[in-house]
Amino acid sequence: MGHELDTIDIDSTWRQGAILQASCVAALCPILDGDHYGIIVSHDCDVVSRSLEKEPVFEWVPAREIPKPDSLKERGRNPRELHLRHALEGSVHLELKIVERQFHSRKELLPRRPLGVLAPHHVETLRGWMGGRYNRSAFPDAFNERRRRVSKEIRKLFDSPEGQLVSSLYVLLNTKNELEEGSDYRIAIRGILTDSENLPVARQAAEKMMEELTKRLEKCSGIQVEDSRAILAKDFSLAEARFYDPFDDWDDLSRVE
Repeated sequence: MGHELDTIDIDSTWRQGAILQASCVAALCPILDGDHYGIIVSHDCDVVSRSLEKEPVFEWVPAREIPKPDSLKERGRNPRELHLRHALEGSVHLELKIVERQFHSRKELLPRRPLGVLAPHHVETLRGWMGGRYNRSAFPDAFNERRRRVSKEIRKLFDSPEGQLVSSLYVLLNTKNELEEGSDYRIAIRGILTDSENLPVARQAAEKMMEELTKRLEKCSGIQVEDSRAILAKDFSLAEARFYDPFDDWDDLSRVE
């Protein structure tokens, strides 16, 4: 009898990326202002597990409609906020904030059905965004301090049409040590191109963006960009990538704004 009480049979339509309707969100978290959706971030297997003892709750993040996504908060660039472009039918864009994430009993899902499920590329972004909260790169304070003066310029650069062509950045530092004034951080940067129907034109524009990024970073005393280029993901080998750190959220720079 006890074993029966510890089991649960949840519909398989509930999965990672499943969308909670606004009415469901209001019932689960009345403190939220206005209309919110919710996005489940728990793994598929955890959501539908039959064991309540092993998996008593599901994890989800409230999501609100926004008029226009911020490119610096798309694709997991910002570890605190995520913007999903065209996440719902009717070209609805959504904003998620990590500090608002919720945990509720999986029993709450039994009488309900999801509004839908995010597209696979959004689910992949969501998964990376959640993991990046704990796994994002950490750079020397001295390096961050030196590049702080160009933070706003870089934000504007990534918000440009050319900036949209680079899905992620990776950087290689000559050292992770804290350097004294007079000693330079020598870096190499790789910009990963997004998919494009007109690759030659996109590559040229992305290379131009990387050149502009280099110019801005080299305005910072104590930083030398020795190599900067835009490449396709398939050309960024695992052997090379293991020496680089993701350099694509710029979140640490927000402290100076």
